[in-house]
Amino acid sequence: MKPKKSWGVLALAALLFASCASAPGKTDKSSESEKISKKDGSSKYLAALDAGRYDDAIKILGKIKKDRKNQIRDNYDLAMLYHLSGNYNASLELMGLTDRQMDDAVTKSISRGIAAAMINENSTEYEGNPYEYIYINIFNAFNYLNLGNEEDAAVEIRRMNDKQKTYLVKYGEVLMADDNYNSDSGVQEAYKSLKINPADIDGRAPAKPAQADIFKDSPAARYMSLLMYMMEGDKSNAELDARILNVLNQSFDTKSELEIRRGKGRLDVVSFTDMIGRREEERIVIGPFPTIPFSVNKIIVTIPEFDIEFVYPKFSHVDRSAVTAVKMIVNGQEKILPLLEDFNYAVQKDVNSKANKAYGRSVRRSLAKKLSAVTAGAGSVVAAQIAAEQADNPIAIAITKAAAIAAIVALPPAIEAVDKTETADIRQVYALPGKAYAGGFELEPGTYDVTVQYLSGSKVISEKSYSGIRVRANKPTVIESLP
Repeated sequence: MKPKKSWGVLALAALLFASCASAPGKTDKSSESEKISKKDGSSKYLAALDAGRYDDAIKILGKIKKDRKNQIRDNYDLAMLYHLSGNYNASLELMGLTDRQMDDAVTKSISRGIAAAMINENSTEYEGNPYEYIYINIFNAFNYLNLGNEEDAAVEIRRMNDKQKTYLVKYGEVLMADDNYNSDSGVQEAYKSLKINPADIDGRAPAKPAQADIFKDSPAARYMSLLMYMMEGDKSNAELDARILNVLNQSFDTKSELEIRRGKGRLDVVSFTDMIGRREEERIVIGPFPTIPFSVNKIIVTIPEFDIEFVYPKFSHVDRSAVTAVKMIVNGQEKILPLLEDFNYAVQKDVNSKANKAYGRSVRRSLAKKLSAVTAGAGSVVAAQIAAEQADNPIAIAITKAAAIAAIVALPPAIEAVDKTETADIRQVYALPGKAYAGGFELEPGTYDVTVQYLSGSKVISEKSYSGIRVRANKPTVIESLP
């Protein structure tokens, strides 16, 4: 049975995006005064998140001025914060809502094709990254497991498996599709009008994605699926997951997970540490392109040398984790848990798979904006010059000449200013962990106390205890641990 719905949680999520107007024509000034800008709020939010101050992060997230296009990301972050702070009922309700929103958004995205976009991606609805679409079910499964509900945890894992078979395959096909921006008529017109050699643009493009760059599966996803099948007594499907997991993480021991001796039980710990790395913007400046003559109504305007800027996401993660190992202690036995998955690898693959197409879209937009700025600026210069030539009295002559000079002076900064409007889409869910460690012991059925230690070198920097964990015969029991 599913837990009773917590409508208050869904209401809170809705309020994050609701207007502050309390009645037509009236504004709740106290609420408005508590809101903080996205820039200031984001830095404070990330600082609280990095420090593990999850309650503070929840409060800050609620105060940041919202826009509906980022609702999925903000809901996802809030649901993860609830999970990390142990509010599993609140987390599972909001994760369920977010999962449905993502499903609708990605279905639309695949149907229209990712490559066909002239508008800046930051102005479009955030639909989630492929790995986020999978990880949400892993953590919602743990929400249910932490509430003692294995049945609905298994439902989450089956939903995750369905996504992996359908959505990820289709998404990969879209990302691998060729995107030749040079064939666009608008790009060709800009090359010709601005005297740009296409090779200068192509030479700075990031590499096209290879099949290895496409996110197809997750070691943590296969591990959780393996455990769920073992709980249900479906060893054949568990063995299939084990084979896939061995490909994804060759050093991980799946044999002991599958071979529980008759009458014995197994106790596994999955430990999540750190925070996932954050993508950044890569800004490519090409130029300067030399001075060019530009014709407006058969009048030549000299366009000064200029640069063109293109953007795309990049990811250069440096592991600064304080946790270097995780130890499980139960019934006098100790075990260093092996690394199951580094989630930063999924971010890297996601960025690698999208960078080339993001660059292509940026080329289309930047060239269109640059040509438009040059055309408008040159047109202003010509109009001012014509007005000056047609002036018929000293005052008018002086005014129009000044206007012509002003138009000429304004031309270079106007041409350069359009570059700053180009920004890369580096949106992502921030409140996901960075790593997962997992493993366990075969035990006699019974009740056990478990200790999980987080080490930096040989020093224990954090320790968590779990009491009264019941181990059943012929199946695994899994617990989640956080530092």
